[in-house]
Amino acid sequence: MNAELENAAVDLCAEAAKIALEGFGQRHSVRLKGDEPVTDVDVAIERRMIAEIGRRYPSHAVIGEETGASGTSEWQWVLDPLDGTRNFVHGIPVFGVSAAVLHRGRPVAAAISLPALGETYSAADGLGARRDGRPIRASAAAELDAGLISFSGRDSYHEFEELEPLRFSLGRSLWLGSAAAEFAWLASGSVDYGVFAELPVWDVAAGVLLVREAGGAVLTHDGYWQPVREFGPGWRGPLLCGAPVVSLLAQVVRPAPDPWRKPS
Repeated sequence: MNAELENAAVDLCAEAAKIALEGFGQRHSVRLKGDEPVTDVDVAIERRMIAEIGRRYPSHAVIGEETGASGTSEWQWVLDPLDGTRNFVHGIPVFGVSAAVLHRGRPVAAAISLPALGETYSAADGLGARRDGRPIRASAAAELDAGLISFSGRDSYHEFEELEPLRFSLGRSLWLGSAAAEFAWLASGSVDYGVFAELPVWDVAAGVLLVREAGGAVLTHDGYWQPVREFGPGWRGPLLCGAPVVSLLAQVVRPAPDPWRKPS
C-alpha cells in the first residue's frame, strides 16, 4: 500500500509540475497571505491535486495550504502546491510541489517535485527514499562544522536560543526560500543538516519522510527534542534534520520563546 501511495504522490506532483512550468516566467496576479505571496498558479495546482486525489481515493481526507482541511479519514493527504512562491514569481528556479500521505497522522508516502530543475524525490515508509527512482542517502557528516547547513529563514539565528554563539562553527549556511528544495537536498545528502523554525505541516510532512527514509534524523521540540512521529492538521513546529549529527545540536539549542525580544 505504501509503495502504491508513493507512486500516486509522484504522479500527483508530476501533473502539478506541468502546471507550474507553464506558468513559470510569466506575469501573475499576486496577493498576500500574511507576508507570503499567493498566485493563481498556487490555487490552480492545489485544485488539480485535490481533484485527482478525489478521483483515485475518494474516501481520503486532504490538508491543502490554500484550501485548508477537508474530509475525515484515517488516510490524509497533505499538499503544498507551490513551495517557494516568491522565488517562482521572481523567475528563480528554486521552488517545489509536495504531497504527503498520512495514516492516522503518521507519514507513510511522499513526493517532492522541483519542476524547474527536473528532479523528483519520493519515499515510502520502510522502503527508503529516491530521486528520480534511484536510492538516495542523507549526509553522514559527523561534525557540526560540516559543509552546508540550511535554514528555514534568514532570521533563524534569532529563533533558537544558544544558536547565535555557534554561528561560526556550523559550516556554511544556506537560505533557499523553499522548504521543499531544502528537504529534497537534505534527503539526498547535498545539504548536511537543516534548522527550521515553526514551519506548518504542509511545508514539512513530505520532507520529514524523505529525510527519515534516507537515513537522516528528524527532531522536533515539544518541551524537549524528540523524533517526529505524527502530524495533525494544525501542526506547526521547529525541526532539526539531516545528518544524525543534529543530535549534538539538539543538546545545545532550543526554540526561543520570544525570538524578537530586545535584550534588557
